[in-house]
Amino acid sequence: PNSVTVVGKWEMETQDAYYASWFATPDVTTDQSLKLQAGHDYAAYKNNKPFIVDGVFYVQANQEYLSIANNAFIVRDYSKITFLPNAKFIQINQNKNHSNIVLLMRTKGATLIRPTLVGDRLTNTFLAPSSDAQGYGYGLTLYEPEDCFIFEPNCSQNHGDNIYIGKPWGSNVASL
Repeated sequence: PNSVTVVGKWEMETQDAYYASWFATPDVTTDQSLKLQAGHDYAAYKNNKPFIVDGVFYVQANQEYLSIANNAFIVRDYSKITFLPNAKFIQINQNKNHSNIVLLMRTKGATLIRPTLVGDRLTNTFLAPSSDAQGYGYGLTLYEPEDCFIFEPNCSQNHGDNIYIGKPWGSNVASL
């Protein structure tokens, strides 16, 4: 009730927000996606607090969610994510034919402020000009979100849509 958490003999004030750099390492070119996801989940699920992206983080599309593969970061229900100026997620090339940097899959009540997402179009050799391969790589993917708000998105260099809003490919099922 007094906004203090007691752990053993230590007292810790409740945080107003949780910062990505507390969980992941900015400005290194190794994958930080699982660490960022853990930080976001901790902020959203455990504490119901905003998650602040406060640096440049490199991510790989290595998570599956609700049968959707190749996601770097999954937005949770009723969460708030703010990207500070100059903060961004940069996708590490995995030469995949499809991926999502940030996924909202039937997400409810989430807010994203200034998400800045850079894809792997310039380095992805799966989709070389001489290839007949079809692929899609999305920056911000919104599959049937509900009451979500996205302010000032900046998505670039994806080998599919920078922002995709709709249903998963091949789905003709009505929203749940």
